[in-house]
Amino acid sequence: MEAHGYSRTLANDIVDALRGIETPSDDRSNIACALFTIVHEHHQAIVVLLEGQLYGSAAALLRSVFESYVRGAWVLQCASSKDISDFQKDKWKEGSFEDRLKELEAVDSVAHGGLARLQTTAWTALNSYTHSGMRAISRWFSGNDLIPSYAPKETAEIERLANVFAILAALSIAELSGHTDAMDATKAMAVEFKPQYPL
Repeated sequence: MEAHGYSRTLANDIVDALRGIETPSDDRSNIACALFTIVHEHHQAIVVLLEGQLYGSAAALLRSVFESYVRGAWVLQCASSKDISDFQKDKWKEGSFEDRLKELEAVDSVAHGGLARLQTTAWTALNSYTHSGMRAISRWFSGNDLIPSYAPKETAEIERLANVFAILAALSIAELSGHTDAMDATKAMAVEFKPQYPL
């Protein structure tokens, strides 16, 4: 199956696996699930953009995917009651993204250790793509011609990272729900994807 075909199938499988499940209705769970759902929306958008060869826009969404997942996981596992209250009032003082990752690693190093490594190795690139920096600009030139010049390896990396966070978000929602079928289905996705896992 072609790479985009796999990602399209993955997006559809996540929707099917999570359809109809119920998650706790407390504020913490609601906020976390909303953030994980944003991850899935961005993932679906990235698949569409890659299928349309709109690689720059797909790359620009990667930082948002990363941040949405980390925020969701942090809200679920680390946030205080005051953090949750401030979040709801849009008064939350986030602090540094690196600090959020350190807090996540402290509660679950196995699940989140790779995220800190990704932040160290890829954060500059993700910022450049999101904020139209030189990484984004340079990929609009082939010699002196103003045409897209993303290498297949680069578009595959965009796709792999988007898929990673889509699966992590699906696992989180399924686990939060306690729904056995959903947990089994999302774990099976993670096992199938593991050979491609870039973290």
